[in-house]
Amino acid sequence: MKKQILFKSFILLFVVVTVFGIRATPAMGAACSLSSVSISPTSGNAGDTVTVSGYVQACDNLRINNTSYGTTIGSFSKPQTLYNVPQNFTVSAYSYTDCSPSTLGSTVDDNGDPILLCGIATVSVTAAPLQPATVTVSNSCAGSTWSSSTGNTGGSGSSSFTVNPPSGGQTVSITRGSLPSGYVWNLISPSSSQTAFPGGSIGFSLSCRTIQICPALSASPNPYQCGGNTTLTWNDPCGEATSCSAGWTSSTAVSGSQVVTPSADPQTYSITCYGPNSSSGFASVSVPMAANSCTGASVNVYANPTSVSSGGNSTISWEGTNVSSCSPDWNWTSSTGASGSQLVTNILSTTSFPMSCISSVGGTNPSGSATVTVVPPNTPPVISISASPTSGTAGVVNPLITWSASGSPTSCTASGDWSGAKASSGSAYQGVLSSVKTYTYTLSCTNAYGTGTGSATVVVSAPRVDGVCSSAHWNCSAGTSSNNAGTGPWTWSCVGSGGGSTASCSESVGGFTYSLSNGGTVNVTRGSTVTSTVTRSAGTGTQAPVTLSFSVLPPDLAVQGFTYQSCTPTCASVFTFSADNTATLGAHTVTVVGSPESLNGPTSFTVNVLAETSPVVSCSPSSSSAMVGQPVTWSANVSGGTPPYTYVWSGTSIPTSPAPTHSTSNTTDTYTNTYTTTGLKHATVRVTDSASNFGDCTNGGYPGSDVQINFNPTFQEF
Repeated sequence: MKKQILFKSFILLFVVVTVFGIRATPAMGAACSLSSVSISPTSGNAGDTVTVSGYVQACDNLRINNTSYGTTIGSFSKPQTLYNVPQNFTVSAYSYTDCSPSTLGSTVDDNGDPILLCGIATVSVTAAPLQPATVTVSNSCAGSTWSSSTGNTGGSGSSSFTVNPPSGGQTVSITRGSLPSGYVWNLISPSSSQTAFPGGSIGFSLSCRTIQICPALSASPNPYQCGGNTTLTWNDPCGEATSCSAGWTSSTAVSGSQVVTPSADPQTYSITCYGPNSSSGFASVSVPMAANSCTGASVNVYANPTSVSSGGNSTISWEGTNVSSCSPDWNWTSSTGASGSQLVTNILSTTSFPMSCISSVGGTNPSGSATVTVVPPNTPPVISISASPTSGTAGVVNPLITWSASGSPTSCTASGDWSGAKASSGSAYQGVLSSVKTYTYTLSCTNAYGTGTGSATVVVSAPRVDGVCSSAHWNCSAGTSSNNAGTGPWTWSCVGSGGGSTASCSESVGGFTYSLSNGGTVNVTRGSTVTSTVTRSAGTGTQAPVTLSFSVLPPDLAVQGFTYQSCTPTCASVFTFSADNTATLGAHTVTVVGSPESLNGPTSFTVNVLAETSPVVSCSPSSSSAMVGQPVTWSANVSGGTPPYTYVWSGTSIPTSPAPTHSTSNTTDTYTNTYTTTGLKHATVRVTDSASNFGDCTNGGYPGSDVQINFNPTFQEF
């Protein structure tokens, strides 16, 4: 009977153990104890990591504050993060069965089962005293001001102030303020932002310089041909102008070109360019008329229409060339201008309208006339058509065709070098003519009595090109070379075209050649400088000094200086470029030319402007708490820096070899982890941008972020 009762009791105990998960001590026969608990270091600051160490014997659970480390046997070392200072850490050891030397109390585990407290110890971290850091600002720019990210301000001279940084350091930034008129800031040395650490010191050096606005203005061709155009080209080689203004163009850009028609001999054009802080610069160019380019004075008189019915009206127009004034031979107009027009009414019979002018270039005073024919009734249309001008240069001339038809035509059709249906009267520009030929504009109009036809022509000639010698033998800067043989000394001609002159050229045996090259693309961060090298490589002949200059210098870059502006090949120059904090991000092309000109022409390279700020990173879990076995997704967000970015994750139960790493241009990234133990879990991420600047995740001033992992009854194994 007793054996049956014992057997049934054993069966009941087995069921209780199986159903309710009563656990056995992992080391049979040993009692749980806690000893040798310590912490290192014993002082620190919020955000630091400390290590809690000790020794346990056969304990079912070890806890440090609210974090559970499960079954622990032997020595342990657990890293902890300081969230405030001073901070205490309570270490507790538990057993389901036995304690050594004695039980300190009892509680229940996550399942509600009783568990014994076998040992408890408290270790503390105290606050380490932080020393202030000294910040010194030296400003050599008289009359200027500055301010700091810490709220301090100052002017010229040297001044100091202190900050109280945490152990991890504090970023201090200096912002340049007002300047005297006509000055611009140089870059802050060593940089506009530095990190101050407790007990340390940092320094900023500020300076300024006179703004250089040096506009350049040129004309081509210069001199201009009589009645022709010239192209004005302007830029700012110093690279500091922000806008330009001139009466002969509507553009306000710091570089550009404009076709103009000179009206005087010589004609002077000027431009003013403006820069920051009320700075400006002025340039002008004088453009004379080419000698012997005018054939003399002339006047063109024409009527529109040239035929009318009795009592009809016609407009008489005149255009004088190289004349100072014109007057009618009889009083059909009161105007005496060099050009003009007059509406004549009630023309009863065929009439001539003569005009005489006074030459402004000497020679014979010109005269001309236009005739208006009175057409009898019941006749086909009489066509009046004219072109202005009647001749010009290819690529320049844009003739105005003016026409009218008497006799009330029912239709008019254009042919020749224009086409389509036309009104019985009108005028239209034909666009710039590009071919060298005679353009013919024919108009045919029809009424009930027949068809009338009229034509106007425009003679287009090749542009005048004057021959210009090049510094290299057999070559021409303009025109066609007449010779390409011989070993020197060399003689050749540069033959002009379109009535242009021919230049006679020569070069002695002492001439030389060289080539230009550069070091390739360079990167510069906003608020800093970068260097680039341009090399002159010797070619043939006895080398002589070569001077470098910029033909293209983007306004987002400033030249701080360069070595050996003039040197004898083979030699190299090192250019130093700077980009201020407002420079446009991206690629900028710089072109350098040599004087005399190199064999391979100018050399160009790219300067990439990168962002000056490091990435600012925040991170957070998908939930502030989760259960064992449930996935937790950590999300990171980045602002600032220059993409693409590299994300490297680290923290509790996150692999380290290799660490989870993602490279992307996105400003967000995620990492998912599943935790198998309870407690507070920590994660952080470091983000590095393409300029090697980096930032670490912070939340509320603390590094990284945390999630509380709780016991999951559906996941726990028994």
